[in-house]
Amino acid sequence: MTTPSAVPYVHCGRDPEIAAAVELALQPEYNAIATFHTIEQIRENLPNILSRRAQLQENSPASEMPDFPRAVIFGTAFPREQVLETMKLANADQVVWLHDSRKLTKEDVQGIPKKELGTTGGRRIKACLTECLKQEEGGSLDESKPRYLGSLCLY
Repeated sequence: MTTPSAVPYVHCGRDPEIAAAVELALQPEYNAIATFHTIEQIRENLPNILSRRAQLQENSPASEMPDFPRAVIFGTAFPREQVLETMKLANADQVVWLHDSRKLTKEDVQGIPKKELGTTGGRRIKACLTECLKQEEGGSLDESKPRYLGSLCLY
């Protein structure tokens, strides 16, 4: 369950079971307003979501827009090139872009339940996103270059 003050985000994760566990781990502080599982869904929908946010942001601060994302999160199944290309297509610099860029092989995840993978990833993402949003609010987040935090990359 999310709280009314939950920070909205868009989640891009290929595996629905892992994505659901990530989203659960991010609650109650964060609320997924949209989840996409394919690059085609992302390319078709994300630019519209972010352009609506940019239009409304001209008249309202982010805190008054509960249905518009403050972050876009990409899971490990999306290569860095796809993330960067999607960012360019979406033309949105008003959100935090977070990519879990761990390189997991089939051997790495063999025997680990998908729910556990998602929960572990969600906890890492939550800590990183919380820190980033604090920096953003304090004006110290440098969005001009990627930053790597462990296997999480902020754009």
